[in-house]
Amino acid sequence: MRATLIQIDGWDPVAGEAVTLRAASHDDPAVCHLDGAVWWPAIAQLPKLRYDLFSGAFDGQIDTPSSTVTLMTEAFPDLPRYALADARLRLWRGEVGAAWGDYVLRFDGIVTAQPKVEALTATIDFAVDDRWLDTPLLDLYAGTTGVEGEAGQKGTPKPWCLGEPRYVPGVMIDSVDMIVQLSAYGAIQSLNAALERLVRFPFSIGDYANLAALKAAAIPRGYIGTCKALGLVRHGAPLEGIPSYLVSGDAAGPDGWARKPGEIIRRIAHKLGKVDRVSGASLDALDAARPWNLSLYLGEQVTARAIIQRIAASVNAVAGVSWLGQLFVAPIGIGEPVATLRSDGTALPMVGDIQQIEVSPPYWRMAVQAERTWQVHALSDIAFSAVLLDRGRYIAAESYREGDVVDMPDGSRWLHVGTAPTSGVAPGTNAAIWFNLSASIDPADIRYDGGAGPTLQDLKPAEPGATAGAPAGTYVADKLAEEVVADALAMTAIVEQERAHLAQLLTNYLKTMLLDETREARAQALAWMDGEHLHTVQRRETQARIDGDTAIVTDMALMGAKSLDGSAWILDVDTVKVSPTQTYAERDAEISASLTTLGGDLAASVASLGTAIADEAAARATAIDTVTAAIASETSNREAAITSVQDAVSDEAGARATAISDLQSQVDGVEADLAAQVSTLEEAISDESSARASALSTVNATLTSHGATLSANSSSISDLDTAVANLTTTEANHYSFLNAYIGGVGTTVTQHTGAIATLDGRTKGFWSITANAGSGATAFISAQAETSPGVTTSNVAFGAREVHISNPVGGAWTKVLSISGGNVQIYGNLTATGSVTTPNLVSNSVTKAGAALSPSNVIGTGGYVGFGAEATIVLDYAADVVCIFVGFLNYTSGVPSTATRFVRYNSSHSAVETRVGPSSGAGAYMPCAVFATVFSGLAAGTHYIEPQFNGGTSGVYMNAGCGVVYLISKR
Repeated sequence: MRATLIQIDGWDPVAGEAVTLRAASHDDPAVCHLDGAVWWPAIAQLPKLRYDLFSGAFDGQIDTPSSTVTLMTEAFPDLPRYALADARLRLWRGEVGAAWGDYVLRFDGIVTAQPKVEALTATIDFAVDDRWLDTPLLDLYAGTTGVEGEAGQKGTPKPWCLGEPRYVPGVMIDSVDMIVQLSAYGAIQSLNAALERLVRFPFSIGDYANLAALKAAAIPRGYIGTCKALGLVRHGAPLEGIPSYLVSGDAAGPDGWARKPGEIIRRIAHKLGKVDRVSGASLDALDAARPWNLSLYLGEQVTARAIIQRIAASVNAVAGVSWLGQLFVAPIGIGEPVATLRSDGTALPMVGDIQQIEVSPPYWRMAVQAERTWQVHALSDIAFSAVLLDRGRYIAAESYREGDVVDMPDGSRWLHVGTAPTSGVAPGTNAAIWFNLSASIDPADIRYDGGAGPTLQDLKPAEPGATAGAPAGTYVADKLAEEVVADALAMTAIVEQERAHLAQLLTNYLKTMLLDETREARAQALAWMDGEHLHTVQRRETQARIDGDTAIVTDMALMGAKSLDGSAWILDVDTVKVSPTQTYAERDAEISASLTTLGGDLAASVASLGTAIADEAAARATAIDTVTAAIASETSNREAAITSVQDAVSDEAGARATAISDLQSQVDGVEADLAAQVSTLEEAISDESSARASALSTVNATLTSHGATLSANSSSISDLDTAVANLTTTEANHYSFLNAYIGGVGTTVTQHTGAIATLDGRTKGFWSITANAGSGATAFISAQAETSPGVTTSNVAFGAREVHISNPVGGAWTKVLSISGGNVQIYGNLTATGSVTTPNLVSNSVTKAGAALSPSNVIGTGGYVGFGAEATIVLDYAADVVCIFVGFLNYTSGVPSTATRFVRYNSSHSAVETRVGPSSGAGAYMPCAVFATVFSGLAAGTHYIEPQFNGGTSGVYMNAGCGVVYLISKR
């Protein structure tokens, strides 16, 4: 036998101290004295503990388990004054006779409201304490500058990046130093990219430990710096467009960088300081069953309950709170059934009640966003060479300009990239004018059931009338037309057989339903009297008799009680009065005092005593008469009440007989109505049979028409045989002509073979092919001796150690490439027309890889100065960088001398090494200065290289045509 123990830790406001209530379900010493405490057997009604994981609304709400317990108040007389709202309530269960350590804590929560006390009982509502789930999740900016934001941001939520959200907006917390906070609750994993108008900034120049270091850093314009410890990013210059960021988010929780659903939920509880209120085992099991990475950006205020519900729903899981107040999240799965519930009581557990309730429509399919863009950019927010404008559906007669976006009927979208306006040039016909933004939608690519079902093209309906009057042998879907007709006739026969059965079932059902409804209505009517249920009347009468008996007993108790042997009445001298103000005991005491103190005439005292005794006897007789009269009156009233009840019962029996007679009359009437309805149904069935016969006659006529059509088709087949014979003769003629034509083609092929041989001989006069002696593959192709320009050559185009190029119309040969020590040497001046990309050398852009220096005059201070030609070179691997300066330098005045050099800086912009070039010497200048040097073995990373010039104490003049070239060679 299992016992239940309940403990409530409340507060006594009168005594000003804590109070503990302990109650048990069994009056057994083995239960009532557990754990060295007293557990009063005061539980009048046990609570029912349950989980409401599905309310029928398909809303995924996290419900709070709750219940109610009823206690008897005799053991707790001061309970009504106790403050029990929000008091802790715990419930244990165990076997009667077991030790305290064997009892299991089943519930740990709080009392939700003050108990309702009435009729010596207290009803206490309680629930688990999950209020932490409804507290605001995000902290608010204080507006005190620094990481607390500017004054205008006071009271606004701080952002939080969880997982790896894309294109998050962040919050600008310092508009002077351009500092944006991406996540405000500890360190983030990394900042993957920063964008402005969807144009990426270069990678961060460095990560700084705190806000002060980030503010003090020298960040160039167009670059960024980070403080991952605080989730901050700083821009080197004011922003001109909308920024967005690709972030690997919060990494400050117990799981580090939280990405999976269980890890993110645990991080949310960790942030609120409620890790102990979450079931870690259930979260680990959730991540094992749903090992998917999620991403969230929280910029608006939200509760933990709401965001955890969203996370659980996104991975098809359900969240709840246990009886012990712990949050759990379990994946939804359909397993094998473990029990069968039967409402007819033929299986355990027994079903107490069954109802059909209205529920909202279930989800047939859920749309889940993947790789969500948290900062959605309008077309005007995107950097482009022209204004982007959505023009809607393409119209050939309209004029379109650069930046116009159109969509086509096939679902594709196109961007006009041509600089000149066009009209009538459809998207997809000219790649130089229209750029495809999204591909078209093909019905063959649209499949049902997640891609496993048929395509939309497969399910396209047939043309109207495509199967009407189909002849024998014609397929309707995957069956022959005659099979479809046969199936239809067979189904019609089955329908006819079932129709009579259905009519009988309908009749029986209507009879049963009407009888049940009438019987139930009459029974309900008989159970009520003057607007009250008979149970209520009986309970009120019983309570009235109990109250009357109680009043009589109370009055009798004031006068005394019957002796133990029942032979006499013992008067209560302390309650029976001899006068309105004096009891018998008081009078007796007064008489005794008089006898003691007066000491007077004994005879007078005796007389007085006699008088008192006489008065007392008279009073006693009067009291007895009064009691006797009250008993007689109460007995008379009780007999009258019993008679009234007996009359009511008799009247009810008569009314019930009358009601049964009326009910039988109504049943007879219903049976008559049912007979009429059955007759009507039989007539309808007869009409339907006639209609079916007519329809069959029409079908027979149609089949006769089909026979005539088949006869006509036979005649057409005869005509077709004749046409086939004629076609055979024509085909023989075509074969004869084809043989003659093939002979002519053979002659032509022979002529072409001779021409090819002649061409091969002439080609070998220009080129020679050398094969590899080992593999037989072509080693290189060489040009034969060429003397037309007056130079004899033996140049190799492929597999060569040297490559020469010559103008076909005449001119000298120019050596452009050669192999030396495994490296390719480049000769001559290189001129680039258009853009030049170096994807195999550097994965990122090289700023000022070739720069022209504008004519200018720089005043020196006796040292080297620069002309703004510093280059930023980002290497993904070790490489050599060749630096070349070509120009015309002159001194302006003072010491007549000029000199050049290159300086290399590391990623922190500290000078690492210098290459000093030529000097013009005293009294001279550099009319055509050329200085080349190499920085060898540079490691992967960011480097800065700048040319500098020294013109003495006066200055250097840079003439027009000067420039700097940087060449990168992978080691």
